[in-house]
Amino acid sequence: MVRGAARQRLPRTGPASRTPGLAEKPSRKRKSRTEFALKEIMSSGGAEDDIPQAERKTVTDFCYLLDKSKQLFNGLRDLPQYGQKQWQSYFGRTFDVYTKLWKFQQQHRQVLDNRYGLKRWQIGEIASKIGQLYYHYYLRTSETSYLNEAFSFYSAIRQRSYYSQVNKEDRPELVVKKLRYYARFIVVCLLLNKMDVVKDLVKVTQRLPPCSNPQIFMAFPFHEKQMPPTLISLLSKVFYFSPFWYWVAHHLQETPTMYFTPHRRPTICKTKRDCRHYHGIGKGRDLCASISPARGRLTHLNCCKMGSLEGPQELSDEIEDYTHRFNTEDQVEWNLVLQEVAAFIEADPVMVLNDDNTIVITSNRLSETGAPLLEQGMIVGQLALADALIIGNCNNQVKFSELTIDMFRMLQALEREPMNLASQMNKPGMQESTEKPARRENPHKYLLYKPTFSQLYTFLAASFKELPANSVLLIYLSATGVFPSGRSDSEGPYDFGGVLTNSNRDIINGDAIHKRNQSYKEMHCLHPGDLYPFTRKPLFIIVDSSNSVAYKNFTNLFGQPLVCLLSPTAYPKALQDQSQRGSLFTLFLNNPLMAFLFVSGLSSMRRGLWEKCQDYLRKINRDIAQLLTHSRSIDQAFLQFFGDEFLRLLLTRFIFCSATMRMHKIFRQETRNYPESYPQLPRDETVENPHLQKHILELASILDVRNVFLENTLDDY
Repeated sequence: MVRGAARQRLPRTGPASRTPGLAEKPSRKRKSRTEFALKEIMSSGGAEDDIPQAERKTVTDFCYLLDKSKQLFNGLRDLPQYGQKQWQSYFGRTFDVYTKLWKFQQQHRQVLDNRYGLKRWQIGEIASKIGQLYYHYYLRTSETSYLNEAFSFYSAIRQRSYYSQVNKEDRPELVVKKLRYYARFIVVCLLLNKMDVVKDLVKVTQRLPPCSNPQIFMAFPFHEKQMPPTLISLLSKVFYFSPFWYWVAHHLQETPTMYFTPHRRPTICKTKRDCRHYHGIGKGRDLCASISPARGRLTHLNCCKMGSLEGPQELSDEIEDYTHRFNTEDQVEWNLVLQEVAAFIEADPVMVLNDDNTIVITSNRLSETGAPLLEQGMIVGQLALADALIIGNCNNQVKFSELTIDMFRMLQALEREPMNLASQMNKPGMQESTEKPARRENPHKYLLYKPTFSQLYTFLAASFKELPANSVLLIYLSATGVFPSGRSDSEGPYDFGGVLTNSNRDIINGDAIHKRNQSYKEMHCLHPGDLYPFTRKPLFIIVDSSNSVAYKNFTNLFGQPLVCLLSPTAYPKALQDQSQRGSLFTLFLNNPLMAFLFVSGLSSMRRGLWEKCQDYLRKINRDIAQLLTHSRSIDQAFLQFFGDEFLRLLLTRFIFCSATMRMHKIFRQETRNYPESYPQLPRDETVENPHLQKHILELASILDVRNVFLENTLDDY
């Protein structure tokens, strides 16, 4: 079965669309239904008989398309979330209507403005719905090109300020639409690694340059107070844009405003409006950097020109304005969104820096040179990864929306770098050809956050049913471990525990689950035996859990290729403190160099050295691939999966991870707990191979961290 949108092309909405104008005439019933709205809208503009028939028809057609688009869009909720056949035709019809609606409002904007009263936020809502369609099409097909299309529409909404007038409307539901647009935009930016845009949307991330003559004022309703110079100097270095002033305000029962003068060109704020939160930010503009607008009198407060700022706190400002204007009860939820995004973008333990100390955004999707190439004449299987289930249930882990950081990293490890859809679709002959671009298909993925057992089994069965011939199903489990409650006389596939995929309560310490002594097994625990029926087809399993060893006792009942990659069950104490930022095992599978730096105690690196180490790591991957394919005692299941680029890269990174941990002094001294696999890899030919160990020591030497690794690698593991 051909997946994705390669054979079913979606119409481009906007100026580049090839879709002609209105192809269907509104029926009499639908036309009459819009007449009432037409009369109401046009009543303020003069007598109804004075309206030209052509303009009346324009408004009627627009109302019909708008109603039809909303009807189809709402119908998307009723489509099943699994399966690849039921939803495609419905998505196509929805795209067609939104294409016509978008072009129609562009062509008749003046008439719609004058007669219909079309507002900019309504145009923004249409563009937002199109962005949602592209995003959900990406979720259905895993084709990253559609993320670029979603980003283009979301970005246009922001650049053209379609929602700028919403705050003037006394309608909280419109502000909620705007906030939800921001949240969706952030998700798309995260998936595209556009972290700079996310930081612009959420918060100011770059600290201001040192202030040669800082002046910080606190403005209160009845007085102003200039702070002592020594305290000013301390605060200017420590409390830039921090919640400190909210704490002060709480105890003083006032709302202070803090102003910075980092350098040159001071101006005067004469009104409260001048000192709005990042009011008027932009290139070359003078503004105030206020933590919170002061209630009361503001006079002669020093402002500054802050050219070093990344951008305005758009979302935080919108949330603050929304909650203050309408006194809503969902302020906590929206503030939690801000906290989740801030934690998500700071989850990487290592920063790659340019020469000017700006952060380099690295992509971990599969590139053209990412996976090691197969040697000519190398005998491997022809299986291809077609479907993947990415399951997450880690309560103490950074997440945004329903995507934990581990799920996010594995998602990117199973995708290629996105291409521009417009250039792909506008190639000569693309309209007639139904062939997919070479080597561009991504495996289809289901993202399941805390699924119940029944939900998980439903998606597993759907993937298993639609898995094409000579294809592989991948299951990734990032979840809390569930250990057996007591000793059992038998040692079957349900006696070693498993991983917990769902819990009805929040668990601060996952060990609370393990230590419960119950006579019954956990309902939502996925045991190794639960996956036995799906081993009738090639299955590739990755388990990142404190009880991953439960899957070490797997049994291949049907003789199909089967591999399980299992994380360590415990980490050294120094690394456990960082578990909220994601699992080290998954980080190795997603970005092995960053994981290597992290276990070596490095938190930042210059870009030039990073690229040098990446080149050396590619060499290591090529050597690992040769070790696997030249091994005489390796299980054939590994070679069956080695023909697929994604699985080949995961296998080489797994071996690199295991070899690194076995050579690391902290792992040897504290846990002696390393990644395992089923079937077992021949240690002397792979993870303990002297040639590979030598490479790891050389990489450590490049980074000047050789002292954290064992020099004598011949000890008994």
